[in-house]
Order: sequence, then structure tokens, then C-alpha cells
Amino acid sequence: MKKVLSVIMAAMLMLTCLFAVSCGEKPVTVSRTFIAGYENTVSMGGNESTTSGRVLVNLMSDGSADIYVAVLAMGQTATAHYTGTYSFGEDNDFNETVSISYTYGEGQNAEIKDAVIIDGKFEAPFHMVATKSSNPIRFYESAPADVDGSVYVGYLTKSGGMGNMVYAYSVCLKADNTFSVSIMQLAGATMHIWGESEGTYAIDGDKISFTYDVSDGEGGVAAADFVSEGASYTEGGFECGFNIGQASMRASNAPFIKIK
Repeated sequence: MKKVLSVIMAAMLMLTCLFAVSCGEKPVTVSRTFIAGYENTVSMGGNESTTSGRVLVNLMSDGSADIYVAVLAMGQTATAHYTGTYSFGEDNDFNETVSISYTYGEGQNAEIKDAVIIDGKFEAPFHMVATKSSNPIRFYESAPADVDGSVYVGYLTKSGGMGNMVYAYSVCLKADNTFSVSIMQLAGATMHIWGESEGTYAIDGDKISFTYDVSDGEGGVAAADFVSEGASYTEGGFECGFNIGQASMRASNAPFIKIK
């Protein structure tokens, strides 16, 4: 009888352990990512000075917001890490909206309130490290971005045959020379695509190269073992372009700034 009870108790204990594992806390993951950037050039005493800003917003599965910011001015980069919460909603026209409350500086609070998301982008003023942006910054949705490593955000706008073009990237470099990249490319009203790729990278002096499979933007591969050649590499940034959707024309190099 004792042996039977022992077997029953052991089985109940095993079921309890299995139930505890299956019902344990789910890991917090990135639900959605938005990337923003800008270049502001002003004239100071007859000389032009450019200030560059980059923002990476990761909206997490537990309702928290994980935000990284960098500003490059006069050769110096300032970075910040903000935390907060977010929620989604709808406006009167049934467009999706997002509200993000975050803490910056010395415990100061700010909020993006009911910003309307249309075609994967929204605009809102934002606190860039020490000061609030004077104009609304445009945020572009991209694939969930990895931040478990050294993180660089790239941003470029230009005019081309397909209209106004925007490139927005978040690259995470790992210590083992692997990397992942979140890619967003927009070309007028004809193309708006985002996705992610991963592969390996190599640094040679002021050059950095990335080898990866080009995503077709639909879960497949457009080109295998594609190489993007970067330039002007330093610990604080570099220039490079990452392809998505096709590999026949190389993406233009965007300036990247280290944000983490």
C-alpha cells in the first residue's frame, strides 16, 4: 500500500511541476519597433553645423516601452535610455493610434498622446537626450529590433526615381561577430517594406562588412550570402546600406550612430 501511495505521490508531483512550467511567466519580447532619425543643419557664424538624432522605440509584450536615443553634434555623441509604458487605440476615423508615456532626464515625464499611425508611421515631438525636438519626428515601423549587444541606428532620406526615399535601420552587433538588423525602406507611394536579417560581420580598420541572406520581405530569401560593405567605421558609428526585397540594386549607405 505504501508503495502504491509513493507512486501516486510521485506522479502528482510530476504533474504539478509540468503544470508550473507550462503556466510560468512568459518571457518579455519585442512586440513592435519604431525607428526615427533626423539631420538638422544650421549656420553658425558663417559655418554650417549639423546635428543628427536617432531614436529606437521597442514596444514590449508586457506593455512597457524600451527607448534608446542618441544625438551627434560637434563631433560628440550623447546617448540616453528611456523607459515607460504604451497603449494602442483608434481615432474617429478608425485609424490606429499609439500613446507612449516615458521618463527622461532626471525623472522627468513626457507623453506621446494618441499619435495616429498611418501606413506604419506616425509623427510626434520627442525629447532628444537633453532637449525636446523643435519639430515632430517621424517614426517608421520596422521589424522587432534586438538590443542584446552594441546597437547602431541608421537613417537616410533622399530623392530618387521612385520619389522620396527613406531608409531606417537598427543593427545589433554581437561579441561573437554575428549580427541582426531590422530594416525599413520606403519609396514614395510605390514601396514600403520592412523585415529583418541576420548573419556575420567583420571589421578591418575603418571598414565593416556584413554577410547575410537578403529577406524578400515575405518570409523568404531574395539572395543568399549577400555582402554589404560599410565605410567610415568607428566605435561611435559607420555608414552602410542593407538590402531587403531585392539584391539587384544596393541600398544607399545611411549614416549609423551608436545608441547603446
